[in-house]
Amino acid sequence: MILGVGLSKTGTKSLNKALQILGYKSLHLPSKQQLFSGNYEAFTDIPCYAYLTQLLAIYPNTKLICTTRNVDTWIESCEKFFNPTDNAYLMELRNLVYGRTNFDEILWRSAYRSHYLRLKVIAHYCNILFLPLENPNKWQLLCDFLDKPLPSFAYPKL
Repeated sequence: MILGVGLSKTGTKSLNKALQILGYKSLHLPSKQQLFSGNYEAFTDIPCYAYLTQLLAIYPNTKLICTTRNVDTWIESCEKFFNPTDNAYLMELRNLVYGRTNFDEILWRSAYRSHYLRLKVIAHYCNILFLPLENPNKWQLLCDFLDKPLPSFAYPKL
């Protein structure tokens, strides 16, 4: 199992596409049912992080990929992206990961720091790759981590 545990707006859709290109049955922003179904090889976006403890208990040999991004550009993107929603699942995820359903810069910055601190602790006992959005060698890092051949075209940007 591969879990893309990066926060929203850090390149999680692009990572999902990259995993599909590499041959994995991967799904971006899965439902809870999909996450625990066993029907996929990889998932990306905040559901993976929100339910990480449960997922690691079910899939102990999971490889984690944390897409990262400069916090200030991430905040700018989140401010534009996180509109109010009445979708119960999105509201649950936002509360679990960010502490609120609507964008709040202070809470989002705090969640950003907490997210990476938690993953750095998890990295002591779990196989994890930190994949910076700004890194021009994303394919190389990803393929080395997954032991896959390097594609001959550009890393996806969605």
